[in-house]
Amino acid sequence: MSDKVTEIVLSGGPCSGKSTSLASLSAKLVDWGYRPLIVPELPTTLISGGLHDLGAIAGRDRAHFLEIEMRMLLMMRSIRLHYLALAQTFVQRGEKVVIIYDRAEADIAAYVGPQAFAQLCEEAGLSMLDVRDSYDAVIYLVTAAFGAEHAYTTANNAARRETIEEAREVDLRTRMAWQGHPNLRIVDSSIDFQGKIDCVLAVVAQVLGIPEPPKSEPEVVPDAVP
Repeated sequence: MSDKVTEIVLSGGPCSGKSTSLASLSAKLVDWGYRPLIVPELPTTLISGGLHDLGAIAGRDRAHFLEIEMRMLLMMRSIRLHYLALAQTFVQRGEKVVIIYDRAEADIAAYVGPQAFAQLCEEAGLSMLDVRDSYDAVIYLVTAAFGAEHAYTTANNAARRETIEEAREVDLRTRMAWQGHPNLRIVDSSIDFQGKIDCVLAVVAQVLGIPEPPKSEPEVVPDAVP
């Protein structure tokens, strides 16, 4: 959306290491001379703030659930535009800015389904370019439920309730939601946790054109989710 502000989405399955990766990435961006602006994950904020029964609503009242998801879509869009405007105030003063989004609009498709998401976007007057492809990069962290089951936990996130099996299902649906983005990178859980963080840093360095050799080579997304 802007030639001067880099926008990167950090998405992933449940218990994939997003929070720790965000903290490491924020610190590294400062070292690289950038001002990082971190956009918090909206669904977790809303679930923790009163929508704790969102799953139950989805099961008993589909129309109400879709109305809530439409509100989330519009809120995410508005928040993004405000962060871009905020970033420009720093760019105008000579700073380099990177906005990191903890999830973004396309994540909604994992919970409502691709057809319903397309309908929501149409009703909102948005295209897939607007809600998915306009970000400079999307880094997807695979849930620990795939390949690092011993590390899977729900204890560190009050909004997370998925079993390992449910986490795997959510992970695959969310990956599919971002499939088609021109710069989607998937970091799986076959490497150790520090390796995942190193991969995130390496991808961002590549996006920014920073000649810092990566410690772990990030996996480029395949044509289809396995």
